[in-house]
Amino acid sequence: MFVSLPKIFVSMGAIGNVIGTLFFAMVLFAAITSAMSILEAVVASLIDQFHMSRKAAVISESLFALVIAIVVCLGYNVWYFEYKLPNGTVGQILDVMDYVSNNVFMPIVAIATCILIGWILKPQLVIDEAEKGYRRMGRKRLYVVMIKYIAPILLLVLFLKSIGILTII
Repeated sequence: MFVSLPKIFVSMGAIGNVIGTLFFAMVLFAAITSAMSILEAVVASLIDQFHMSRKAAVISESLFALVIAIVVCLGYNVWYFEYKLPNGTVGQILDVMDYVSNNVFMPIVAIATCILIGWILKPQLVIDEAEKGYRRMGRKRLYVVMIKYIAPILLLVLFLKSIGILTII
């Protein structure tokens, strides 16, 4: 978005500057509103879990986010390093955080979700909830097999491959 689109806007001539400015202003507002929605989820959790006031929760979460942002910014100059990731690429602090988030945390959460829905809550509860007020859910047995067995196995394979343990595939 920040490489290709500016080139397109430049090729449009004078009107491209106007359209580009409007486009990136809308991207800025989209980023701000997305950040606010993420902030609100964390703030609500802090209020519920630790019985904090809204003001204290917002300040503490904002300070935590600021510290992480400073660490990421300094990772490209003062704290610059290059780390070889298991997928063969070389990354800095933000790249390592992105890799851990996408290749470690997401598969683990997905596997935990499959275990929670498939084995603890039981898939029938999800099917019953999905059918409330709507048509009946088709292929219920396939859903149960997928959520209990196939998805967790494939997610485990994906996880092991992404962290560099499984190299056969």
